[in-house]
Amino acid sequence: MASTSGRPGTTSPWRPIFENVRREIANRRDEHGVVGSINWLRAQMESRGANPNVVRNIIYRDKGKLPDKRVLYSILDDLWRSTGQEPLKAPELEVVLAPGSGNDQEILQLLGREKRRTYRDFVQGVRSGTHPKLVVTGRAGSGKTLLSDYIQQALEIEPVAADRIIRLEFGGTDLGTSLTRLGGAVGATPEAIEAKLVKIGSSSAFAVQADAQADVARTILDAARAFSGSQIFILHVSMSLAGQDSMGLASLRLNTPEVPRVSASEWLWLSLFEPLARLPHTALLISMGDVPVRAAQQMGAVDGPVKLTPPTANEARRFVRARLPAANPARHEEIVQRAGRSFEELRTLTLLAEIRDPGAPDEVPVSEKSMTQLSHLVATSSDTRLREFLAAVATLTLAEFPNFRSDVLARLRAAARDGDGVEGAEPGDTLNNIELAFLDAVPGAGDTFRCFSRRLATGLRDALRTELPERHRTLHLAAASLYRNVADEDPGGDVATRYLSHLFEARAWTALASWMASHGTQQSLVQRIWLAATQELAEGAELETLARQVAGHYVVLGSYQHQDARDAFAVLAVSDDVDTRVWTALQRAEGLTLRGQFDQAEALLASLPEACAPRLEAEAALAQASIARWRGRPDEAARLVRDEVARHLARAGDDPRTRSVRAKAALWDGLIAKDRGDFTAALEAFDVVGGSDDLMSARVAFQRGDVFMKLGHFGRALEALDEAVTLAQRSEALIAEQTRYLSRRGTVHRRRGATVLAAADFEEARQVLASGHGTDRRAQGALADESEHAFWLARVDDEAALNLLAEGRYDEAIHGFERDVRRFHQYADSQGVDGTYRILRATLRLALGYGCRAVSQPFRRPFGITPALDGDHLDLRHARALLQHVVDSIEVAKDREHLGTLYRDALLAANLFAQAGDVSLDLALRSLDESRYPYQRAQAHAHAAFAALRSRSAETADEHVRASESALLETLEGAPAGERGDLELAAWLIGMDAATALVVRDGQDAGDRVAAGLVRAELAPFHADLLRQFGDSVEQEELIADVLSSDLGTLLDLRGRSTSHPLRFADMLVSLWQRGGITIGVSSAPDERVELGAA
Repeated sequence: MASTSGRPGTTSPWRPIFENVRREIANRRDEHGVVGSINWLRAQMESRGANPNVVRNIIYRDKGKLPDKRVLYSILDDLWRSTGQEPLKAPELEVVLAPGSGNDQEILQLLGREKRRTYRDFVQGVRSGTHPKLVVTGRAGSGKTLLSDYIQQALEIEPVAADRIIRLEFGGTDLGTSLTRLGGAVGATPEAIEAKLVKIGSSSAFAVQADAQADVARTILDAARAFSGSQIFILHVSMSLAGQDSMGLASLRLNTPEVPRVSASEWLWLSLFEPLARLPHTALLISMGDVPVRAAQQMGAVDGPVKLTPPTANEARRFVRARLPAANPARHEEIVQRAGRSFEELRTLTLLAEIRDPGAPDEVPVSEKSMTQLSHLVATSSDTRLREFLAAVATLTLAEFPNFRSDVLARLRAAARDGDGVEGAEPGDTLNNIELAFLDAVPGAGDTFRCFSRRLATGLRDALRTELPERHRTLHLAAASLYRNVADEDPGGDVATRYLSHLFEARAWTALASWMASHGTQQSLVQRIWLAATQELAEGAELETLARQVAGHYVVLGSYQHQDARDAFAVLAVSDDVDTRVWTALQRAEGLTLRGQFDQAEALLASLPEACAPRLEAEAALAQASIARWRGRPDEAARLVRDEVARHLARAGDDPRTRSVRAKAALWDGLIAKDRGDFTAALEAFDVVGGSDDLMSARVAFQRGDVFMKLGHFGRALEALDEAVTLAQRSEALIAEQTRYLSRRGTVHRRRGATVLAAADFEEARQVLASGHGTDRRAQGALADESEHAFWLARVDDEAALNLLAEGRYDEAIHGFERDVRRFHQYADSQGVDGTYRILRATLRLALGYGCRAVSQPFRRPFGITPALDGDHLDLRHARALLQHVVDSIEVAKDREHLGTLYRDALLAANLFAQAGDVSLDLALRSLDESRYPYQRAQAHAHAAFAALRSRSAETADEHVRASESALLETLEGAPAGERGDLELAAWLIGMDAATALVVRDGQDAGDRVAAGLVRAELAPFHADLLRQFGDSVEQEELIADVLSSDLGTLLDLRGRSTSHPLRFADMLVSLWQRGGITIGVSSAPDERVELGAA
């Protein structure tokens, strides 16, 4: 369709339409004069029964009555089409001129210039692509909502002005619910927002609270930023929310060094609205009572504020005459005087006048009393139908969900009228004029309405709750029933939240507990339910039932230290039911164990009563196994799981709680098997666990990925860790878990040669950890404690520093490892836990840093043999001393079995930097004795080959290369077709295979072996290192001429280049490789090329 809308800033939107039509018509004439001229248009207006004298005022000043404007627009449209054009398109006029727009559209014209100007400038700005950002202010009743309605309608007229239009009201008393809804609208999952909300209130530190609150806003902004199209936000901050100063259980604070306490409107502006305005391709319309002082000092890209003024006395009179044409002038004037220049009051009073008997005396002296009287009609009206209608509206108009469908309203009215519940309730009569006067149609939402006044909606809710409490409860139960089926189908959706809100309003505690047991509940609603229950319920069965579900909610999250969890545990600890008391003690013991407080956990377990359900006896045995595992006693832990837990579960039933314990037992069985190095048994156990929800699935996926990595299945490991990261971010996984999964995935990326991807994962892990600093308490303890935060940061950095070492950033890596050793020591001392494993592992990695720096060799394979290895560099001497310390410490440790994997790693690391080849070989063979799986043997044999080459024993090196290759193939037996294993190790074996040929002076054979590796595209990330190490060895052996005649010489077209090329031979090989593709003429089809330089 053709568009003739005006430019932003045009005085009247009619003028460009008029000029464009005249231009197309040219100078045609008929019996009325020049077609399209002002006089011609007057004649046409008169012929159609409209006022011909307003044509000029409409075109140049946008002044005139709505019916006349519609006629003029129709005339201009007919002229435009007569030239062969498509229909006129003027969105800023169409919404006002639409035949179904009703009196309110006329009212917009009557209310004053600023609304028309704001409307026109914003709509035209969006349509012209300038993406305006504007804040509109005004007191209640100044017309902010009505203006937003018209703007939204204009923007949604085809063609829609943006790829998405998001409108949301920050209303009610729960900011968290509004933020969750906005997050869902921009593409963030409700779980992602809830995962952030759950952390608010877990710490008393102001800075921690501020950062947790800011993280909610960051999640929404990130989702909005990720949207690739254009977007429009129409946001309103209600008066009821603006002055609030808390989110959940914590005061709202800005995430600045001063962490000042702020109101909801200040927090929204500075944390969300102003950053939102900086996004590209984003238009923003904000309406609120007033711009807070802090916000006014940081308007950023937002224009305004445009202050909407109340109607003047003349505008008010025109308004009342339009709404009450049958009333006498004295009545009109009385309403105008009492309205106090408020559009909402005008509307309320005229509505009240429509409802009351004509001519009845009105004793209400002020507008507030008028609103109160109107609200109380829900209980006092003599009109039964009106009372039933208002009660249904009050019920469906929730603070967080002000809109409702007309069919839902009809069914609720029918159910309330018949008293038979909603099942089978048939809608009654359609809405009459008086009922429709209470409602506004929601723009762009089909047959959906809302109460025309927020104040009236609040008044109706309050009146129904206080004056008719039983009816309030009954109607909310009926409303919940209307939403139950859809809520069951989508437990995480808006309808489910609405269903729960109705149950909450009805104080249907049992139904709420049942839903929480079956589906779980949003964090913000859990807090509201529990707060209300503790205030309104006396001690008894209902409170205990709710406490069980609230405690279970936080147990699943691992937030044992959350205040709600502690309060719920306190209720359950004094239960008359022994099983309930035992379950509570077990959860507390698990929380203590995960914090490393084993003595306290054991004391709590020792105090358990002997007689309890078999399921709980199994959980108690699992708790003991957990302590044994963390204390480094894997045999005892395995016995407890395999014998004690299994024996108790054999006597238990098959209810959901027992099935949960069985899954937990299988998980612990797998963890213990993994600790003992029995990876096959571990995978079998993890397969039994399954995944009942995203959290459990994420945890199992992580463990499977970790085991796959230890088995040398790097492809499967990456796939499993991708799943773990995704599920953890989608669910309410704790910060510690998310950082752990990201760090482990970063390690897999490093081992696959993708150091850039690895660095990205480590950086994201740090950001996630920073976002949750101090906001959660679980296995990692209270992150508000600096030692706890330092501990988890050290766990991330301990992995990340290996990536720095792989990139050759030796100094950064060394200092990082030293910092990690110090942090692990500090944590162990402050928490009274055993930090031996992590301290020794960080020390081992520190030794790697010194060793790599000494020989100028990044920590990645292929690892070259250089003369520096035989030297006595200070760094090398220090590396050997540190490695010897780690090996000796493990050999004398009491929990030697628990340190088995670390012992192998220490032997292999020491092998790389040993003083002589024979010492290096002995270390590799000792690691071979510790090897249980093919992948471990492949690693040990590779290190043995490395040692033999240092001693120039080609035959021994060849034997170990062949043994390693065989073990590496065995690693992949039974693996999926796409699994390629440890390609870094495969590349190293190719390099050492070529090195054995160089030792026996066969340069041509050595070149052939390297060429065979270069044509393997999957090894591309390691080709450059392979060529560099090989080139160095060729130069040392002085066999360049022999290599030129090899397959490598043909592959890289080396003939004639070695003598004329200015680079060293090793650098020349890498340079030729990095220039791009290499021709495959030896092991592949003649025309095949591998783009190596881009790898």
